[in-house]
Amino acid sequence: MKHYQRSRNICEWDRLDEWRNKIRNSLSSGENSRISPFHLLSLGGFTAAEQRQCADVWMFERLAASANERDGLNFVFDRLPKTKIRLGYLSADFQEK
Repeated sequence: MKHYQRSRNICEWDRLDEWRNKIRNSLSSGENSRISPFHLLSLGGFTAAEQRQCADVWMFERLAASANERDGLNFVFDRLPKTKIRLGYLSADFQEK
């Protein structure tokens, strides 16, 4: 899918239908398409189910990659039970007087 993104970046639209078919075939076969679901939205012509499948595959790959990094960090966060939500607000026009 690297070539699709390159073609998209240089506005090479003559192969658009070919890319749609390749992406659709990779989604239906279950292989990792490595296309961002955001790019798929901009391509058009895909059903909501295909868009969801693309997003699920994309997110699963990201979670798997981050899980390996997380295990290496040995980070432990014990969350204390709280009943209230603490909310903060900061804006560009915030001033202390």
